[in-house]
Amino acid sequence: MFGLIRLVNISASYPVDLGKIGKISLRTNAYRLLKFQSSASGDFAFDGLRSDGTFSRPKWEIQTSARYEKDGFYLSGTWNYRAPTKIYTSGAPAGPKIVPFNSYPALNIFDAAVGVDVTEDFRLQFSATNITDVTYGGNLGYLFQDYYDQIGLRFQATVIAKF
Repeated sequence: MFGLIRLVNISASYPVDLGKIGKISLRTNAYRLLKFQSSASGDFAFDGLRSDGTFSRPKWEIQTSARYEKDGFYLSGTWNYRAPTKIYTSGAPAGPKIVPFNSYPALNIFDAAVGVDVTEDFRLQFSATNITDVTYGGNLGYLFQDYYDQIGLRFQATVIAKF
């Protein structure tokens, strides 16, 4: 299988020192898929199939996070965005005659964490992943079993010790 991929990835971070009340760090990463084409033979003109904009390859994915820190304590939140996508058939968007409902909605997924550095060698953290409990790509994803996340909302407690 051969692939032809064109994409743009943009990242930015901005720390803000709040003096005595702590520090905030803002970060964003944007991924723009311009083209994703595959070919079994390597001859893209002959058997190339485009799949950019499909559920597994959305054209936009954006992750933005904010983190507050003060005296070893931290609190963070993350927003994960996936653009609306289409259902493709034979390398082209499926029309309503083939699939009556042919697009998935945008997905917004949120994560959060809180933690504390008890000592230089010991950290405690509690995190919640997929707070909005998004498992499918909307109602259509439920119908076709197109999973974003098969587990959904989950919690994790972490203890990190350095020896």
